Amino acid sequence: METFLLIFVCAIVLFIVVRLIIKQSPRRIRSTEVINSNNTHEPFLMNVEDVFFITGRGVVVVGKIEKGIINVGDEAEIVGNGSNLRTKILSIEIFQKKLKQAKAGEHVGLCLKGIDKTQVQKGQKIITPGSSSF
Repeated sequence: METFLLIFVCAIVLFIVVRLIIKQSPRRIRSTEVINSNNTHEPFLMNVEDVFFITGRGVVVVGKIEKGIINVGDEAEIVGNGSNLRTKILSIEIFQKKLKQAKAGEHVGLCLKGIDKTQVQKGQKIITPGSSSF
């Protein structure tokens, strides 16, 4: 009987500890940034991992910045899949927090001006206009 009670108490404690770890995980992920400072001096390059249309905002592309720095208001070029489109960065967000600038290593969403959702797709790249850094 004592063994059963000990196992039961251990299971409850384990359950509580696991819940606390899971609850704290998003905070750790959000506060952790892995930035390779060597890549911030190169032309901007971001791989498009997903594309969303947000009513009232426009097209938002999500991805990890591989190289460089991007600022709100900067011009950018969408390349890949046989198309080259110029656009402007309207806003930058990371975990629902607006930024003025994003750097290499960050996973961000970029709101793009004058782009239709059908014009950009997963696998394309966002680059500094005129650079062929990919």
